[in-house]
Amino acid sequence: MGAVQPPTVSGARRPVTFWWFLAPLLSFGLFACVPPFIAAVWLRSKLLTVTGVGYLLMFGAFAALPSRSDGSMTGWRDPVGMLLFVTAWFGGTAHALVLQTKVRNACRRRSVAADPWAPPAWPGSSPYQEMPQQSPPQQPALLAARERLRRRGESRELLASDPVLASELKIGRPDLCREYDDGGLVDINRVPAGTLISELGLEPRLAERIVTERSRLGGFSYPDELVVYCEGITGEQVADLRDRLLFRPL
Repeated sequence: MGAVQPPTVSGARRPVTFWWFLAPLLSFGLFACVPPFIAAVWLRSKLLTVTGVGYLLMFGAFAALPSRSDGSMTGWRDPVGMLLFVTAWFGGTAHALVLQTKVRNACRRRSVAADPWAPPAWPGSSPYQEMPQQSPPQQPALLAARERLRRRGESRELLASDPVLASELKIGRPDLCREYDDGGLVDINRVPAGTLISELGLEPRLAERIVTERSRLGGFSYPDELVVYCEGITGEQVADLRDRLLFRPL
């Protein structure tokens, strides 16, 4: 089977607009109404229809002004007539130039929208520009876990640089009343068995075994000592809890 070819889009007909500004320019404003009338059809704008009528009335009012026998306008009507004439002539020419661009752009957008194979256009970019990649929103649980890890690292640094301040903040002592959030650290040499159960999820017999052995040994120094001296605790359990454990000497 051959490759699927994208359908040929007939596309909306595009008006020939390069001559629009010539209509009011060469007619001295007489045909200034023509570009707005044509643009009103392509842009579906009632306002442009009213604008075209305005240009027509403007030039008609100028032509209807009475004049002297020598062909010149009379009295106070002179500046009014010149204002209407200049507005219809030069204003209509400038407006036609603007309408040319608007109609071309509108027809181009319609052609792209009519093409089912064209990628969606993004604001401020070409219709065929690559769609920007958006990072998926992060879940609250993921953000909370990252924040706990950050706080643990911060607390460990504080413990190493200023042990007195760390003790004042009760880092690693969730069993005590405190305000500082250390990210869930647990000082294995100081917390009671109940805290080992509630914070680390250990079985009661294992928590009691840790309390007994640390009293006998004078405290633990490394995570691996829990596996060696506390029967029933596996290396996998210690590996899972390693990031949360503190081993401050007694």
